[in-house]
Amino acid sequence: MKKMNLITVGIVLSLASYTAVAEEQVKPHAYVAPSVGKYFFNNDRGLEDDSIYSLDFGYQFNERTALQLGVGGLKTEDPGLDNEVDGQWYHLDGLYFFNPTGKWKPYLLASAAHMRLDPNTSGVDEETLLGVGVGIERELTDRLALRTDVRGYHSLDEDDNDAAWMFSLKYALGDTKTSKPRKVTPAPTPVAEPKTIYVDKPVSVRLNVEFDFDKSEVKPEYYGELEKAAQFLRKYSNVHVTIEGHTDSVGNDTYNLMLSQSRADAVREALIEQYQVDGNRLTSIGKGEAEPIADNGTPLGRKQNRRVVATIEAVDRVQKVVSE
Repeated sequence: MKKMNLITVGIVLSLASYTAVAEEQVKPHAYVAPSVGKYFFNNDRGLEDDSIYSLDFGYQFNERTALQLGVGGLKTEDPGLDNEVDGQWYHLDGLYFFNPTGKWKPYLLASAAHMRLDPNTSGVDEETLLGVGVGIERELTDRLALRTDVRGYHSLDEDDNDAAWMFSLKYALGDTKTSKPRKVTPAPTPVAEPKTIYVDKPVSVRLNVEFDFDKSEVKPEYYGELEKAAQFLRKYSNVHVTIEGHTDSVGNDTYNLMLSQSRADAVREALIEQYQVDGNRLTSIGKGEAEPIADNGTPLGRKQNRRVVATIEAVDRVQKVVSE
């Protein structure tokens, strides 16, 4: 029994070293495995090969390593004595699996066993055995699997070599699979599609026509100003405009008011007759000398004050592409 204890410690330590480097893809779990098979005695023992059975209690550390303790018995005969022999055996097995993620899992095993035969037909009541073997496990479900293996044993007490074949039905106690986090492929970052919007953009044109002293005729040099204003009014057909006439300070107020109105009317008529602008959109008003923009004390200032002005404003709908 002392030898058995030392062997058991060795198997446990070996499995611990395997466990340290094994892949952690199976959830550690306990299992139970009833087993049946046949035991083949060395010819020198004088015992018949016969059936063997065991109930194994195991623990699966990870995908590759497991440790199990079995308690069982065997029946055989001693032909020389024409006597049935009953036996008990206890075994501790360490298993190392290959192809751990497949349905078929080959494995190697190392085993330490203790056997007791009654009656003592070989001269020894109890003996300790060391063994190695190979087997294969077939996974049926997450909890259920079939196993079969062959193993050879060497008796440390009798110096005999035996063999055994075992067939097991393994049932896991608890969940066997570690829930792996699913690899989630991040959704592609949506690319903002360009969006077309319309924004209001204020637009305007400034009309400025200057006149000679005491005159209300539009001079040809300002036809370009009128054309520019007319084009703007044609483009923005809902725009109405007020045309303002002004004078310098020479003369009395009443006369200058009339003169400024005549100048505003002259520009309005030119837009209607020469540039086909709808007259209903044009309003003319004379303001006399009341709103000078320059010094009436100088010839240049008076020239600048003799004017007709209009600021024509509209709102343009501008297309703009933006990213959301």
